[in-house]
Amino acid sequence: MSQERCILTTLTIAFLFYCSGDVSCRILNPVILVPGDGGTQFEAKLDKSSSLHGSCVNKTKDYVSLWLNMKYFLPWKIDCFVENMKLVYNRTTRTTSNTRGVDIRISDFGGTSTVEWLDPSQFFLTSYFYHIVKAMVSWGYKRGVSVRGVPFDFRKAPNEFKELYQKMKALIEETYSINNNTRVILLGHSMGNPTSLYFYNIMTQAWKDKYIEAHVSLAGVWTGAIKPLKLFASGDRLGVVIVKPIKVRAEQRGMPSSAWLMPSDKA
Repeated sequence: MSQERCILTTLTIAFLFYCSGDVSCRILNPVILVPGDGGTQFEAKLDKSSSLHGSCVNKTKDYVSLWLNMKYFLPWKIDCFVENMKLVYNRTTRTTSNTRGVDIRISDFGGTSTVEWLDPSQFFLTSYFYHIVKAMVSWGYKRGVSVRGVPFDFRKAPNEFKELYQKMKALIEETYSINNNTRVILLGHSMGNPTSLYFYNIMTQAWKDKYIEAHVSLAGVWTGAIKPLKLFASGDRLGVVIVKPIKVRAEQRGMPSSAWLMPSDKA
């Protein structure tokens, strides 16, 4: 069974359970999708004075697709991608910022477009939550109303998620309100699960009792993962066969989330 089909089957079983045996499920608990590492579209607007080499674009008039834009994985473009995607770490503040001249934007918070597809062109290899949302719509859910998304900067770790958690709180409360005061189910994938857990831990029990129905965990990274060790050591092509792992190592090493997802916090 493919990973996508396995996830969809798990989700179907979970929601049939919450319908208490009523397949028609007249009152649908609204669902908010919390994506994992790499599970959100990024757009970038460039205003750089220079680049690594001539095939890299220095300036753009508007925001253009960055992650997951497949053209950047071509051998002569991968350096451009790394330069635009990597973070700069401040050892004093213990926070990160984008590379100088790179402004990154994440769109459609509360919608699903930037978590259904990782490339806005909807190239078939970049589908993410699309098939799950498509199935949910067939059950009676409505995009942007009863099924919503939390696209976020997956490069970072919870110490920089203060603004994200404020937006999540407001989104959950709004979703509860526009769905007849029906409690919300959060569905997290991979890194989206510990990211959600940090959010739950800063909220009061009274707030959670009022607004949260359940949390559905898909492939949750609850005790860390081994892959970040490879990201730091040699880089990882993440399934893109034309990419040399060493080419993307600098970008992967610069993501605090790579360290946060290691099996031990002593890293």
